[in-house]
Amino acid sequence: YFFELSQPLSLGRQYTVRLNSTLKDITGTTFGTGRDIKFTTRTTAYESGSVIENFDDISVFWDPDASGSTTGTDNPLTTFKASPLIKMAGTNAGRLDYVFTNPAGGVCRVFDTRKPVIGQNATSKFGVWVFGDMSMNILEYWFYSAGTANQIVFADTIDWAGWDLKMIPFTSIGGTGDRQYHSVVVRQTAPGVRHGTLWFDDAMTVTLTGIDNPSEADVSLAVFPNPVTSEGTVTFNLSGRSLVTLDVYSSEGRKVEQIINAPMEPGLKSLRWLPSAALPDGVYLLRLEVKGSPGASSTPTVIRCILAR
Repeated sequence: YFFELSQPLSLGRQYTVRLNSTLKDITGTTFGTGRDIKFTTRTTAYESGSVIENFDDISVFWDPDASGSTTGTDNPLTTFKASPLIKMAGTNAGRLDYVFTNPAGGVCRVFDTRKPVIGQNATSKFGVWVFGDMSMNILEYWFYSAGTANQIVFADTIDWAGWDLKMIPFTSIGGTGDRQYHSVVVRQTAPGVRHGTLWFDDAMTVTLTGIDNPSEADVSLAVFPNPVTSEGTVTFNLSGRSLVTLDVYSSEGRKVEQIINAPMEPGLKSLRWLPSAALPDGVYLLRLEVKGSPGASSTPTVIRCILAR
């Protein structure tokens, strides 16, 4: 079970999820004793980068049983399918339902026949949006180096639920030359559960830009929901009074709308975006430029969003 918020939460703040004692499951059983669960949001926004696999076309992925290296799974119950409902962006995420047949040692691999090249920049990172299931199994990313040498990289223990961007540095990928990303893998552990469901979306590379003034550049730009339907909420953080310009660009780089061009006071900002009816559905770029003083230079922050009415 999970729920999604209608508005994004602020960074670095504490919130409470209140479970009422009258809460019922699908069988009508009540929760019993109510409970408050306190949590603190992350202090920095997720990184954005260049998407190299959006998981929209599920036909380019092999079923786990056909991917090679898969072992110890129940074939009919272990599948990889398109998920149009639970996704981060675009039309689909990839949904992996897996069932291991033994207490430990199983491997479930999903092979991407596109094998996108991600380069060899030592300052870059690679990551995938992963909807976790708290299975306590291991998530791995597999790559080719020098064309055919397989490089297996530990990404994380799956100890979270919901969407999280799981990043690894390029320096953790063995081999030399340009790397090709080719598989996401779930490796079974002894304490891990034998069955679960994961979703994958927007595999990307992130390259550090070497910005000299992080106080102005680290604005934590985000849009919610994404995809945007009738309207969206754009949030960002200002460290000081600034001249703020927020524009919308088409995927071809043409400016199509301006959301704001005005001075703003420091703090967390939230702007309403009502896309023009003249804008067709598709991929757009939100470009935020923040100048701390007149005539000062700045490095724009750009994020991708989907318009899908």
